[in-house]
Parts: sequence; C-alpha cells; structure tokens
Amino acid sequence: MPRRFAGTSAAISRKIYDVIKDINPAVGVANLAGHRDFIRLEANRSVVRRQPEWQYQTGDRARFAQSIGRGRLPYTIGITHFYDFPWRYTAESEGFQANRMAQAIANGAEPHYYFMGPVKAQADAKAVAAMRGFFAYHARNEALYTGLKSAARIGLYQSAATERFGHRFVPVDVHDEAATAHHGAYRALLESGLAFDSVADRVVGADDGLDALKRYDVIVLPDASCMSDREAAALDAYVAGGGAVIATGETGMRDEYGDERPTNALRCLPIDGVREVRRNMRAAYFHIGEGELDFPDTRIIMLDGIYVDAVPRAGAETMLRLQPPQRFGPPELSFPEVPLSTDPGVIVGRHGRGQATYVPWTPDRLFQLHSLVEH
Repeated sequence: MPRRFAGTSAAISRKIYDVIKDINPAVGVANLAGHRDFIRLEANRSVVRRQPEWQYQTGDRARFAQSIGRGRLPYTIGITHFYDFPWRYTAESEGFQANRMAQAIANGAEPHYYFMGPVKAQADAKAVAAMRGFFAYHARNEALYTGLKSAARIGLYQSAATERFGHRFVPVDVHDEAATAHHGAYRALLESGLAFDSVADRVVGADDGLDALKRYDVIVLPDASCMSDREAAALDAYVAGGGAVIATGETGMRDEYGDERPTNALRCLPIDGVREVRRNMRAAYFHIGEGELDFPDTRIIMLDGIYVDAVPRAGAETMLRLQPPQRFGPPELSFPEVPLSTDPGVIVGRHGRGQATYVPWTPDRLFQLHSLVEH
C-alpha cells in the first residue's frame, strides 16, 4: 500500500462523517477509519482462511474495538448467521455461534446478530433458538453489562500493520500467517486466566499514544515486526517512565509498511543490534538452566521457526541456552551432535525506571501452532 493511501482514507472517512451529520445529526455513524459514534466490527467464517478457524475471533475483535474507542464509545460485533459469503442461506452451527455471542457479551460488546431476510423466512435456522436465549439473557441482565470498564493491567499489542505487511519479504510457512503470534499470545493469556486488554497500534501511534499505555503494568508485543516511529517513541517513553514490555521475535525490526529498518525501532530493548535472523531452526532446543524457570518436568524447550541472533546490551541478564538444530530422522540418526551454544533465549534489561524483556524467538507462534505448555 503506498504511504499516501492511509491519509487519503482518513480524510475521506472524515468527509463521510461530516456529510451524514450535516444531513441528520441524530444518525449514528460506525466508521472505523475516521470519526465515529460507535464501533461495529464483524465475526464470520471464511473457507479461504487457514483452518481451523480462530476460536477466539469474536473476543479478539471486541477487545480491539474497545481499544480503538479508548473505552469511551459503544461497540458491537456483528455475528453473521450465514456460514460464508458464497452460502448466505446456510447457517453456522449452533455451538459455534453460541461461543461467538458469549465472547462478545463477556467482552462488553452489544449483542448483534444478522440475517439475510426475515428471521422467520430462514431455510436454515440452526442457531436461532440459541441466539434468542442470549438476547433474552442480556435483556434481563442489561444493568450488569452497561458501562463496563476493564480492570486489566496487562496490554496485548495488536499490530494491524504487522498483519498487513509483516510477510512482505519473508517466505510464509504453509502453517503460518502474520497473526499467528498474536493469536498464540492471546490464547496463552486467556487460557492462563490472566485479565488483559488489546492495545491497537493505531492508538499507540496517535498523538496521545503514551496515555493509552500508562494504565498497564506490562505490554506484551507478540512478534510485532512492523512499527512506526511514533509507536516506538510512545513505547520507549512508557518503559522509561516505569512500565514493562515483553517483546518476541522480530518486534520493531520493520517500519509500519514492512520495510526493514537498519536498527530496531525500540530503544528500550536490551540489545545492541542483530547479527542475523536464522529462519530455519527446526530440530533446535533451548536448555533451561538451574533456577531459571519453574518447569519441574522438562529441562528443554522445542524451537522451530526463527531465532534472532541479537547482541545483549551490557548489563542485561540472560536466560536459556540455544542448542542449534540437531540431526533427526530414524532413531539411529537422532542424537545430539551440535553442542550447546551461549546464545540466549531471553534477554532482560532496564530502560529508565522500567524493564524490557526480549525473547528472540516466537514462543507465542509456537503455542498457537502446537499448544505445548512450556511455550
């Protein structure tokens, strides 16, 4: 996307909003790219997306909407009755839709479900009874869901720029996509019972981006490779002021359009440059040192995908040690052959009054793909 398009889109969106308000100020406008009165996103299935479907799509969308609206605008996630666009009269399964609606309501979104044509005229009404139950529940308990405010102290960075441009110059694994690390971090937090919010890159890149970060104790940056100078400046200031970040993979190594940077955008990371990015780490491991992690049943962690060979900054602490890719195959060929290196799996350092932890690989991506507890 040419860089001028983003500004053009925002300007046109503002014009649309102003024209509608001039005609009738009472009309509510949901306009994600520009000025808006409320936020409307959508949860749907697509047969052309990689399977299985992202099971937390609706909650993910609701948290993103909350971030975009800065907690000040109402938001809703339009759950589509139909299975996919080519089959607008075949309904999604009841259980899948119930899961979506429960996530939407639990994350503060107004319930929203839509059909093609009247409800009574549907040839396939599998999920209708379940949806009626959700709407009745919400009506009975509306007071409990009105004006909800998140109490989360963890912010999960959601980089739309990375999802759009993160693979411009990097070969895409058949099992991978740019959002895989974000999905893995989302699952890891949610399935560990940790309360968290999404923090959208466009919010952090705004004039008051630092204010959006200050309420959190820690910001998790899951392989957010594409990052603008303004985002990086806000994150650096947040850490310098006493905040903490955990960054994985190639976070900050490209600009917001996917062009490689000569140095990392984030000055807060405890590294002094990158020697190389190793892109084929299949059959590699990390060894857990004594007292490093509370994993009583394993002393190794499987590594696949990338490893960023970064130079730890003076005074930084390191954990884990990389064992490079080993011979694998039939049992008689599977034995440790390449010795343990001194390359770390975690680098921790101070920046101002805060702390930055850099994980030079992508445990978040691996957790989404493989669901191993150590990731």
